[in-house]
Amino acid sequence: MKVAVIGLGQFGRALVTELARAGAEVFAVDRILEAVDDVKDEAAVAVRLDGADEKDLRAQGVHKVDVLVAAMGESFEATALTVLTAKRLEVPKVIARADNSDHARILTAIGADVVVVPLRDAAADLAQRILTPGAKNSFELAEGVSVVEVEAPKRFHHVKVKDLDLAKRHRVNLVAIRHRGAAGGPEVVNPVPLPDEKVLPGDVLVLVGFDADAEAFARNAS
Repeated sequence: MKVAVIGLGQFGRALVTELARAGAEVFAVDRILEAVDDVKDEAAVAVRLDGADEKDLRAQGVHKVDVLVAAMGESFEATALTVLTAKRLEVPKVIARADNSDHARILTAIGADVVVVPLRDAAADLAQRILTPGAKNSFELAEGVSVVEVEAPKRFHHVKVKDLDLAKRHRVNLVAIRHRGAAGGPEVVNPVPLPDEKVLPGDVLVLVGFDADAEAFARNAS
């Protein structure tokens, strides 16, 4: 996957690093040379450019990326102009960073496919972790539907998947099991748990369900 990250502040730099280490081909762009130098060893391409300059972005091949992230936070005007430029470049997916909900609404209105508000989203994530301590991780699959990862409760240990009857008892479905690696080895993920498979101590259950049901299961699992 090719991803352009425009704006290399703290948020943008961290995003470049995470994407590159996950195997993405990252185009890193900023107007400040020092910021570009900071990520040149991580990014496939790191250039000093104005993120709203359509001609220069096209010359660097940014119009060919799968996703463009307008990651700058210091200037809402710069973010908005970058989103508009990305839409003119016909980038398939445009993600924008916003500092508040008002800016988020405007960026959505001018064409951003996804808008993130880092401080708000981090606070929401922390609140979720506090309120559902049994959940190791969670994310929204669709509006009102969540995927949660929960360490298997002791009462599930050595019980077959079919005997858990999760859909009937808890209104959630099991979509995968993450098995702890033997003797410190790598984790093993089973994306298709069979009915006769047994849940083992240390397993993490990947579940999907309506928000209230998934959160209730995670709370009661701890």
